[in-house]
Order: sequence, then structure tokens, then C-alpha cells
Amino acid sequence: MTGKVLFNGGDALSETNLAEVAAKHNQSDYVERGLSLSPSWSTNELQIGRGHAVIRDETLAYDIFPDEQSGSDALLLPNSNGQNYVYLTFDPDAADPDESITYEIRGNNTPPSTPSLLVATADTSTDDVIEQNRAPDAKFEALQTDEGNIGSHHYLDANLSASEIQEALDNAQPRTDELGIGIVNGRNQEFILSNPIEIPSNVYLYNIRVKAAEGSNTDLIKSKNFDSLTGSNTGTIQNGAKFNIGLVNVFVDGNKANNAAGTGVQLYAKQTYIDNLRIDNCADVGIYSEMGQGTTTPANHLDQPEAIIGSLFVGYCDGDNIVWRGPNDSVAREILSHHSGGRPFTLEQKTDEFTGTGFRVAFLHCYASTDGIYLGTPTWADQIYGDGVDVTLDSGFNVNINHITVKSGGSLEINSGGLINSIYANGDKVESLPAVLFNGPIKVGIVDLSGFGNDGLVVDSNSVHIGGGRSVNNGGYGLRLGDTTNVEGGHFSLDDLNKNDNAAVLYNGGEYNEFELQSFISSGHTGWDTTDGQLPQPTDDASVILWGRGDGIGQTKDRGLSKFDGDGTTKGFTVNHNLLGSPSNVQVTSASTGSSVDSFRVIDITDTTFDVWFSFAPPSGTDNVQLFWEASVDGRQ
Repeated sequence: MTGKVLFNGGDALSETNLAEVAAKHNQSDYVERGLSLSPSWSTNELQIGRGHAVIRDETLAYDIFPDEQSGSDALLLPNSNGQNYVYLTFDPDAADPDESITYEIRGNNTPPSTPSLLVATADTSTDDVIEQNRAPDAKFEALQTDEGNIGSHHYLDANLSASEIQEALDNAQPRTDELGIGIVNGRNQEFILSNPIEIPSNVYLYNIRVKAAEGSNTDLIKSKNFDSLTGSNTGTIQNGAKFNIGLVNVFVDGNKANNAAGTGVQLYAKQTYIDNLRIDNCADVGIYSEMGQGTTTPANHLDQPEAIIGSLFVGYCDGDNIVWRGPNDSVAREILSHHSGGRPFTLEQKTDEFTGTGFRVAFLHCYASTDGIYLGTPTWADQIYGDGVDVTLDSGFNVNINHITVKSGGSLEINSGGLINSIYANGDKVESLPAVLFNGPIKVGIVDLSGFGNDGLVVDSNSVHIGGGRSVNNGGYGLRLGDTTNVEGGHFSLDDLNKNDNAAVLYNGGEYNEFELQSFISSGHTGWDTTDGQLPQPTDDASVILWGRGDGIGQTKDRGLSKFDGDGTTKGFTVNHNLLGSPSNVQVTSASTGSSVDSFRVIDITDTTFDVWFSFAPPSGTDNVQLFWEASVDGRQ
């Protein structure tokens, strides 16, 4: 086989040889400078200034320097009501090629047969002229930059396989851990994967959509060596832990309609960065993250644990949507999880296997899932919203949460200590669980609970502090204190406990509790249940005002206007009350006139009545003995 090698063996610096060498992509087929455009739409003419263009044919490149076309040399646009294509062309076979340079204007985008370059389009129907080919096209088989320690940036071509994407991920990893990251950019393309891809340390995956191939039953994205690291309790880089892995503008589709298995994202890594990660339709878990604590001290600043989450959206996975088992002290801005076949969001920790201890989230919103939110590690949050799902705080450690909302059948179980500013729960009378169940020492500023099929607020732990609020219109008790234990050292301040089907309050005993309860009790409802429960103990500090009218019972304060007929001989009159016990504080004022009804005393006080005894029998009459009265239980006014 023969050919030509330039320059080699004394090749001449001929026009042909030089033109062949110059005929390269990215260096030809463009206007280097000039060739400015000035149309005259009234005359359908186009003026073009002087300039320099590089035109290439199959083997040679030519630098063309056309003269100005203006005045009488202006170009006439032949298509007076449509698009005109302006080509710069010349004939290299002409007797004098310099004299063959010309502009050829066509009505379609078919180039002339001689070497040419489209330099402008002129639309006479819209009076628009557009410059064309004013810079060289960048054409590469693959664009890869090698920037040493600061990583490299790889753009993915279309229709790559998992192994081809994996090659780009591996090649993007920086040579050392000290500086920079490598980036693999999917250019917003979708890739169908039959096998998972694994992201190494110090590599970010950007702008990509991945979908599980039909029948592949595959996981989709993993951190490097996830399968060997999970469950190992490896916690440091020197022991193999991965770090500084990024997922930004990544869309994951598990294609569960055509697969029986597969998790969207699996990470065993620290210093993970996630933003705008969307995961849908996984047959198993949406995203799983794990990191061990290990027994080795972190080596340096690269070995710190925290992950950062900007926006994370997960939905329609048959398993749990989100399982977070580390790294600890991770921080998230917003998490939305919905339509999970298991839990929408899970935080867990396990000694000697993985650590999820400490998670901070600004906004967590979960709904329409089979199971509830489970927070099994210390949690700091601004807003937690469970719409139709239960929320369980089960860390055994402190939580610090600004606001929790559960509604439409969700409930809240707190088995942790800490501080919650406010809780709102509305059960729509469909939830069989209590609105809020306290099994751990917790301080809550305000509660607003209503509409649960069971009790509103159940406290089964010592040292629970409720600063204020209400628990109304529930199917059980408004406030149930002590279910399996005798609660002690609690503070309960509520100002509305009305319309609960069982009673406002059930107290199963304990010591050194503080009660500051005040509520109107509607007709047909019970205040304090002494049939199934008991009154505050002598060691309790109780200020309870549960009062109402009609046939309300179990009240701690009652009042009314009682009317009697005098007969001139009867001195004693019996008043009925609705208190939960025998009152020791009774105040009576006569509403009648006359000296005979001004002198009286209260005697024979019982759990249901007390008598008013007059010094002189009131005279005969109808309703002429009228008594305003108010009574309360001693120590609980």
C-alpha cells in the first residue's frame, strides 16, 4: 500500500502540499474575520464586506480573501419572498483561481459543485439576515481533558452501555485524593442499563438519566465497591471507605413494571453530595446509604463523615423509598418521598455495623405510603410533614424539631428525649392509633390534636412537658396519662379538651406531676374520668378547670342558677352539681329579694349535691328562691 507522508524525505513546500496539511477539522470551513452583512430589503440587495474565510474540499484547504461587494457590486437576492442561501465559492481549476472567487446565491441549501462555504442566509419574507459559519466547528471522537490532580471532565456520547459509562467514571477520578474532583456529564441523555455503574471517590455524576433495562432486575447506581463494603463497619479512607461522591441532576428509573428486583442508588460513602436527585419506580429500595463508624481514627480532613443533600425526590418504589444508615451528622435541605410500598423515610443506626447518628433536615415531606416515617437516630429538623403516614421518633437520644405535622390518618409516636416546638395532628377520625404517644422524656411547646379515632394525647413516660394547646374531638380520651406505667414528673398544660368521646382526661396515677388544664365540657361529654382512672395525687400540683353545662360530668368546676318554690316553712333546698367529686369550695349568692332569703349557709356537701339552709323559711311563691352558685374541687380550681 502506498500513500503520501508530509512532510518527509525532502517534500517540497508546494501549494498543494501546504493545502493538504491545512485541511483539518476545527481549522477550516468557517469565516475567520470580516464578511459583514448589510441588507437593503427595499431593493432585495445584500452588501458584504471584505474578509477572510477558510474553505476545505475533500483533500485541500484554501484561505479565501474576497473583495467587498457593495454599491453597484451589491448582490441581488433572487428569491424576493423567501429564503436565500449565500455561498462563497471559487474554482481551483480556473486559469486564475484568484479571479474565480464569487458569491453564489441559491434558493435551497444545496452547495455548489466547486469548493464553497455558506456565509449567510437572507429571508426576504421576514427581512432577516443571519451570519453562518462564523467560527470553526469543534468535532472530536471523544473530549477528555487530563488536568492532573484536579480531575477531568468527561461528556458522555449517546447510547452508551453501563461498561462504557463505567470507563468514563474510572477515567475521571483524579490521580490523588488531595485536590479536585472528576466530572462525568451525561448531557441530559437517558441511558438504558443492564448492569449497575459504580462511582469512585472524588467523582461527580451530572445531568444524566438512567433506566433499568427490561428484565435486567439490576441495581442502577452504586458507590465503588459497595457490595464488599456494606455491613463491614469500615469507617475510614485508609480502610477502604469511599468519599466525596456526587450525584447532581440525576434521574433514576427502576422500571419496576418490567423488573422484579433492583435498587435505584446504593452508597457506602462519606462526604456525599446530592442535589436534584430523583428516583422512581424501583422494585426494591429507592436510595440506600450506609457508613460505618469503624475503630480507626480519621486520617485527615478528607476523612470526615458528613453528607450534604440539597433536593432529594423519591417515589413509587415497592420497598422503602429512602433508607439512611449514615454517614452520621448528614445535612439535608429538602426531602420529598411518596407512594412507597414500605417506609417513605428511614433513619437507622446499629452498633458495630453502621452509624446513622445525627441527621439534620430543613423540610421532610412524606405521604401516600404503606408504612410510616421512622427516625431511629437523633434528628434535628425544621419541618416534618407526614400526610397519611405515621411518624415514629425512636432514637433513644435527643431530637430537636421545630414543627411536626401528621394528618389524614397519620399518627406520631415519640420514644425519644429532646425538644419539639409544636405538633399538629388531624386524624380525620380514621386513625386507630393515638394522635401522639409519648414513650420518652420530651418537651413540647404546643400541641394541636383533633379528629383521631383513638385517644388524642397519650403519655406513658416520665418527665414529659406539654407547654400548651388542645386535644379535641377524638374518639378516645383527650389526654390519657399512664397507660402501662405510673407517669411521674410531668407538666401538662392544655386549654381545650372538649368533645372527646371517652373523656377529657384519664389519669392512671403517678407522683409529682403538674396539671394546668382548663376546658369547657360540652353537654353529653365527660371531663375527668374517675370511673376508669383516679384524681391527682397529694404529691401532684393540680390546677384543673373542666366545666360545662347540661349533663356534662366529670367537671372540676361547675356553676349555675337554681330556682325553687318557697312555701313559708321549708328552710333547706338541694342543689345538684356535675363535679367529679365532692366540692369543698362552694359560693352561693341569693338572687331573690327580701330579708328572709338573705341569711343562709351551705351544708351537706356530697359528690352530686349540696344543701342551702336558710335562717328563715322563704315565703310562699313560684321560683321566688333563686340561687347563683359556683363550686369546685379543692386544690384543682
